[in-house]
Amino acid sequence: YTNYSGLAWTKADILITESYKGVLKEGDLVSIFIYGGYMKLEDHIKYFKDDFRFESLTDNDIKNTVLRENDNGKPFIEVGDDLYFPLIKPAAHMPFPEGSFENLSVAGILYIDKNGKFIQEYYDEGKKSTNVFTVEEVKNKIK
Repeated sequence: YTNYSGLAWTKADILITESYKGVLKEGDLVSIFIYGGYMKLEDHIKYFKDDFRFESLTDNDIKNTVLRENDNGKPFIEVGDDLYFPLIKPAAHMPFPEGSFENLSVAGILYIDKNGKFIQEYYDEGKKSTNVFTVEEVKNKIK
């Protein structure tokens, strides 16, 4: 986990096993950044300059507190997850490393289930909604 611009991000190095569109090809290894993760309260305060909100905490409390941020209740990805990522190049103002990508978070979590259906899960304030497509439907949408 890392933080940029006062927000927690998860950096994932992913191996491209299939590419439907764009510059990435099967076998490429890329770093992507997904909103959500953990960051030190110290880093939050340093960026937002809002130490007044934490006056009741001791310096030691601030130093030892970690914040957990996520995208509307969406679970964090885990090592070994077989997911599909609609990747975009980060906006110019984002401080991500050169050559990295950002996951298009509005797409939710995307994967193919054991029945071969393409599943799209959205999270809004922790409530999950699901769409189901065939893989061919998805490929036709992104052409």
